[in-house]
Amino acid sequence: MTKPFQPANGDRARWRYAYDLVVERNPGDDITVDELKELLDIDTDTAWAVMREAKKHLEEDRQQTVRTVSRFGWIVIDARGNLDEIERRRRKAYRATDRAARLIVATPRDQLSQIERSRLDFETKNILAARGLYSRKTRSLSELEKESKRQQNPQLPFKKSS
Repeated sequence: MTKPFQPANGDRARWRYAYDLVVERNPGDDITVDELKELLDIDTDTAWAVMREAKKHLEEDRQQTVRTVSRFGWIVIDARGNLDEIERRRRKAYRATDRAARLIVATPRDQLSQIERSRLDFETKNILAARGLYSRKTRSLSELEKESKRQQNPQLPFKKSS
């Protein structure tokens, strides 16, 4: 019989220490890899993995989060920093879906079985839908304000911008 899971540092998971470290900091404060290594007595690769896990839980709990700075550590970010991080992740997702779409086009359908072609069609539909989502241009703030005013006062004429 296997032993039940035990956190590496006793009764608490290591990511919880990193989580608490971030929560007690203010936006703009930094946390270095060395600081986390010293706190948990771990190596560099483990420190990066611990903070990745902590970051996931921080975002799920709607707490502050951190931006990774390579070869340094992390910086605690505020709401404006979150917007920048969202945009960075959106661009990254777009690039990934764009690469997958190019791979779909380069796949010779005639060399696939019927089941594999069906799978390729399914993947194509999903990738192209995601690529369209990520490549969409957001409306300007003035357009959003106009639409918001129109929704609050339906008598105003709405003119769709092109």
